[in-house]
Amino acid sequence: MTSATLAMAASPVTAQPTDWSGVAMQKRIAARYRAERRFRMLGLVSLILAGSFLLFLLTSVVSKGWTGFLTTEIRVEVTFDEESLGITRADLNGPDRADVLARADTGLLPSNGLEKQFPELTTDEDKIALSELLSSAAAIKVGNALKDNPDLIGQTRPMWLTASTLVDQLMKGKVDRGAADENRRISEQQIAWADKLKQAGAIRTVFNTRFLTGGDSTEAEQAAVGGGTVGSLLTLIVTLLLSFPIGVCAAVYLEEFAPKNRLTDFIEVNINNLAAVPSIIFGLLGLAIFLHSSACRARRRWSAA
Repeated sequence: MTSATLAMAASPVTAQPTDWSGVAMQKRIAARYRAERRFRMLGLVSLILAGSFLLFLLTSVVSKGWTGFLTTEIRVEVTFDEESLGITRADLNGPDRADVLARADTGLLPSNGLEKQFPELTTDEDKIALSELLSSAAAIKVGNALKDNPDLIGQTRPMWLTASTLVDQLMKGKVDRGAADENRRISEQQIAWADKLKQAGAIRTVFNTRFLTGGDSTEAEQAAVGGGTVGSLLTLIVTLLLSFPIGVCAAVYLEEFAPKNRLTDFIEVNINNLAAVPSIIFGLLGLAIFLHSSACRARRRWSAA
């Protein structure tokens, strides 16, 4: 090794200063700025698209579902006659007054009162079709009114009763009046009856308070979110009371006291997965497993039968 080589090896290597004013460096800086602007633009476009889709979804939900907060009612002159109720005023004088009121049959009172507004109806088919304008909740409302005021026996009172889904959708403009009868649930005759009631001021649309306080129902006009809301709140409260102390204690133990081994690593990996994946994914996975196992058990029972 020559003396020049030894001198070069012994001398310290100093970094060359960056030439920021050079053409190559200026091109790199300009390219970096352009990439940053593109990234910002793509982020802004993504936010605009996400906001547009959210706005479209909310607009669609509100425009199509706001009528759920409204309900249609029909005014009916309800006659609490003893023959239809199956009880008399004298029956209320005994000690079992509550049992007598509970035994009262109010199922036909709403339809009977509605028939009085259409005296031209004579056939049973027409009377049945007319009764379909009222919801089954009408009889419940009449029964509750009788329990609250037993003095109604023998009297006739006007009452606003819940209309069926047929009339409710018709009054909200959800029914194509020009369609054939077989293509819609409500007939032309029922539409004519509803129009006649509306002209007489016997139909109104009001705020549906039961939608916020009631529970589930197989009939659309009686369906409500109150039960589901209360159930969701109770589930959240119970889940919080159980998961919060257990989760905090487990986190403190894993971080401060647990030894580092394969078991704790496995637990931490699963915790990270649970935190990263939306909970609905695990819910759908559990539902799929539950449905599959239920279907397998049903098939085994059918095969054994």
